[in-house]
Amino acid sequence: MMTAASPTASSTIAAADNRRGHGLIRPAMAGDAKYQDALVNRGVAHERQGRLDQAIRDYDEAVKLDPKDPVALNNRGNALLKKGQFVRAISDYDQSIRLDDKQPGTYFSRAIALESRRQYVAAVTDYDHVMRLQPANVAAWNSRCWTRAVIGQLQAALSDCNEALRLRPDFANALDRRGFVHLQSGRYDHAIADYDAALRAQEAGRRRRQRRHRGGAGAQA
Repeated sequence: MMTAASPTASSTIAAADNRRGHGLIRPAMAGDAKYQDALVNRGVAHERQGRLDQAIRDYDEAVKLDPKDPVALNNRGNALLKKGQFVRAISDYDQSIRLDDKQPGTYFSRAIALESRRQYVAAVTDYDHVMRLQPANVAAWNSRCWTRAVIGQLQAALSDCNEALRLRPDFANALDRRGFVHLQSGRYDHAIADYDAALRAQEAGRRRRQRRHRGGAGAQA
């Protein structure tokens, strides 16, 4: 029997990358902390250019200088996540959260890494933490919707997708995921309606990006 295709972990990682950036930038500090901050920020610059190995080397050096720096640990976790080194990324996120448990982005990234390891229940718990810190985080509602759908919590997943769409009605990814929940639940007409809406929203987004690109090109001419 064929089953419906679900959104992939790789697409989730890409979406999270777009939302959260490539790493947290440290403000310039005085004295001995300045060198460590320079390493963190150079790591961010390497990461944003896709040079993940160089970024990780900088974060490694920053962590050696200050093993209790949650930003350096978080950023190294992000770079490791992008390289598919999920176990090492989770370890860095664990340490970062122990040092600073008020950063929703770290919980979000750890949830993605946990999903990639098929640790879905733990990922749901991390999304819970994100929403506790940022109740209007539409990405967290959307992601928890998919994770709950994967483990068969379809009614809870539907509630999460509904909240994501209440916060952002034109969110194509949330419409797609709610369509998946309806499909898995046998509500085929609802699934088709959501997939139709997701495709329309995706096309509208593509046109907006084209207009912005043309406008930027015109301004440079």
